[in-house]
Amino acid sequence: MRVILANTAGFCMGVKRAMEKVLAIARDRAGPIFTYGPLIHNRQVVEMLEARGVCARTDFDDVETGTVLLRTHGVPPEVVSKLRAGGLRVEDGTCPRVLTGQRSIAKHSAEGYSVVIVGDREHDEVAGLAGHAAGPCHVVGSVQEARDVPLDDRILVVAQTTFGRSLFDEIVGVLRARKPDVEVVNSICMATTERQGEARELAQRADAVVVVGGFHSANTRRLAEVARSTGTPTYHVEIPEQLDLDAVTECGTVAVTAGASTPSWITSAVLERLRSVRQPASRGSLPVRLSGGLARLVIDGNLYVAAGAAALTYAVTKLLGLELPGFWRHWCLMAAAFGYIFSAYSLGRRAESKAGGSGVSRRGAFFQAHPRWMSAAAMLFSAVSIAALVPFGWVAVALLAVSYAMALAYAALITSRKRWGLSATGLVPFLRNIPASKDILAAGGWMAVTALVPVVAAHGTLTSYPVALVAGFVFGLAFIRSVMLDFSDVMADRLLGRDTLPALIGPRPARALLAVVACALAAMLAVGTAFGGVVGPRYWILLCPAYILCYLLVFDRLITVSERRCAVVVDGGTLFAGLIALLHSVLW
Repeated sequence: MRVILANTAGFCMGVKRAMEKVLAIARDRAGPIFTYGPLIHNRQVVEMLEARGVCARTDFDDVETGTVLLRTHGVPPEVVSKLRAGGLRVEDGTCPRVLTGQRSIAKHSAEGYSVVIVGDREHDEVAGLAGHAAGPCHVVGSVQEARDVPLDDRILVVAQTTFGRSLFDEIVGVLRARKPDVEVVNSICMATTERQGEARELAQRADAVVVVGGFHSANTRRLAEVARSTGTPTYHVEIPEQLDLDAVTECGTVAVTAGASTPSWITSAVLERLRSVRQPASRGSLPVRLSGGLARLVIDGNLYVAAGAAALTYAVTKLLGLELPGFWRHWCLMAAAFGYIFSAYSLGRRAESKAGGSGVSRRGAFFQAHPRWMSAAAMLFSAVSIAALVPFGWVAVALLAVSYAMALAYAALITSRKRWGLSATGLVPFLRNIPASKDILAAGGWMAVTALVPVVAAHGTLTSYPVALVAGFVFGLAFIRSVMLDFSDVMADRLLGRDTLPALIGPRPARALLAVVACALAAMLAVGTAFGGVVGPRYWILLCPAYILCYLLVFDRLITVSERRCAVVVDGGTLFAGLIALLHSVLW
C-alpha cells in the first residue's frame, strides 16, 4: 500500500498562534488559567491543555481571579466585557482572519449596513461574528437561504473562515443577482481553500482518503465532504484506533489529510497504523514483533542515546590523549556517562509524561507505558554513574553532581511549574527567560559528564587550550542534537516554549544556525588539530561535523517528520565520534 500525506495537513497559522500563546501564559503566569470554551475543536488538544492546568469553560460566574484566553473562533464583545467586569484578565487567541471579519462587521454595521454571514449558524465563529453586528444580521448557509434572506439597502456579506469557497461563491452570486451592489468581504482562510483543493486532488489520485480531525471541527468535516464528493471512499477519524484497517487493506494508494485543528502527532499515529498493513502477511509475525519491541526498548527507552554518550566519552579521551592507566578506567568513565545520560533523560521523560497529556513524544509515551521499570533503571544507572567515578576522587563526583543539577533544571523546564511547586518568581521562570535555555542546559550536561569529567579523572587542568577546544566541540555536538529533537517536536505540533531554539527564532533560522555551528565546529577542530590541540584521530574527527551537515541537507520531513528516525540519525553522530576514535586506535 502506498500512503500519501497532504502537504497542508496539520495546524494552520491561527491555531499555531493560539497554541503558542496559551503555552506562554500557562508557563509564565500565576493563577488559574482558562480558555473560553474549547480553544480549538479538537478533543485531544483540549485534554492536553487540561493536563497542563488550562481548563475550558464558558461559565465564569463562580470564578473571581485568573486569565481567560479567547478561543480561535472568537467571541461576541459582550463576553469580553462580562469577563473583565468579573475581574478576570482577558487574552485574545482569536484567529487574525476571524478578527478581520469581526472588524468589518463592527465598522459597516455602525455605518448602517445590514450584515449577512455566510456560514453554519451553529458554529462558534459565526456566533462571535454576529455579536459584532450593531444592526440587522442574518446567517446564510445554503443557496436556498440566500434566495430567501431579506436584503436591505446596504448589505455587507462576510464568510465564516472555514466555509467552502465554491459554495460561498455560489451564494454570493445569488445575493448579487438580487442586489448587485452588496459589499463582500471574502474572509475565507486561504489555508482552508488550499486544504480543500489538495483534498480534492488527492482523492482523485487515491483509492481511499483518510481525514484526521475532530468530529466537531467544521473545517475537518468539510475536508471529508470534499473528498467524498469525488466518489472516492473517505473515512473521517479522530484517533488512529477508529480507522478500520480491513476497509483499506486492498487499496493500492491511500491519501491522508488533516484539519487545521489536528495536531501532527495524531496524524503521524494514523500514518503508522496505515503503514502497518503494507505487508499483511507479515503483520503480527514473531520477527516483526521482536524487531519492533527491540527498537522501542533501545531508542525510546534511552539506551541508544546513553550508548552515544559512552562513545563520545571514549572519543574525548583519545582526542585529548588522556593518560588513563588500565583499560578499566576507560570503562568506568564510559559507564558514568552512560548512567548519567540514561538517568537524566529518563527524568526528562517522567516530567514530559506528567506535563504533556496527549502530546507526549514517543520517549515520554514509553515512560508512561513502563514507569516502574524506567524509574528503577534510572535509579540503578544513577548509582552506577556515581560509583564509577568514586575511584577518581571527589572533584569528578562533584562535576557529576553539577550535571545532575542541569538535568533537574531541564526536567523542570519540560513540565509545568505547578507540578514542581515553584512560584512565578522562582527558578523555572528565570530559566525560561534565558533564550534556548533548555537546549543550553542539555548541552551543558553532556559537556560536563563526557568532556570535563574525563579530564578531572586524568588529573588534567580544565583551563587548558586543548580541553576548552574539545569541550566546545562536545557542547556544540550536544546542542545540535537537542535542537534537532526540538525540530521533531515542532513537526509533531507539540507545544514548545521560547526556551527552545526553534520556538525562539523559528525553524528556518534555527536550521541555518545549526549549519553555522557545524561549520564552526569543523573549523575549530581543524585549527586545533593543526596546532596540536587535538591528538588521537586528528583530522579524522572532522567527519563528525561533516556527518551533521549531511543530515541537515536532508532536514525537511526526511528526518524530523519521524521522531524515531530523527533520534537514530542525530544520536548516531555521538556514536560515530566514538567509532572514529576506536578505528583510529585499532588501525594506527
